Amino acid sequence: YAKVAEKGRFKYYKLAEFYYDAQQRRRQLTDNEFAEMFDSWLAEAVPNGFNPKSVWCVYCDPSAVSWKVELAKRGYRVLNADNDVVNGIRVVGSKLSLHDYLIDKSCVNTEMEYQNYIWDRTYQERGIDKPFKYKDHTCDTDRYVLYTDSLNGMSGVYSL
Repeated sequence: YAKVAEKGRFKYYKLAEFYYDAQQRRRQLTDNEFAEMFDSWLAEAVPNGFNPKSVWCVYCDPSAVSWKVELAKRGYRVLNADNDVVNGIRVVGSKLSLHDYLIDKSCVNTEMEYQNYIWDRTYQERGIDKPFKYKDHTCDTDRYVLYTDSLNGMSGVYSL
């Protein structure tokens, strides 16, 4: 993600995505294996000469304790993302509608997931807003970054 000040407000750009589908590949990775892939991807995804360890932070799900430990061992600054679902979705939706959040065409999994992102009707019938949990990793990633940043005014890289 890149965050750029423009005309008195911030615009966010998703420049690349790191995506691993354990179900499709039929193989769950260890934290170490996942971190190796993440390091390699980040080294390729950033501009030439950029040191992946100099990213401002990596936002993580607060419950992903072993993943946060692995990243910290590798020298990343790890911060808990705020995973408030409904308010996070509102922030992402607002940024998308105002064109304050733009997604590079290379982020094909993100595009696919946004097209299939829906509210869970079972919960809506009970008056509860909750998204249907199916292939929504990139949507969760975006929500974590954009919502957490909106609260803190800082930016970083997010990892699930």
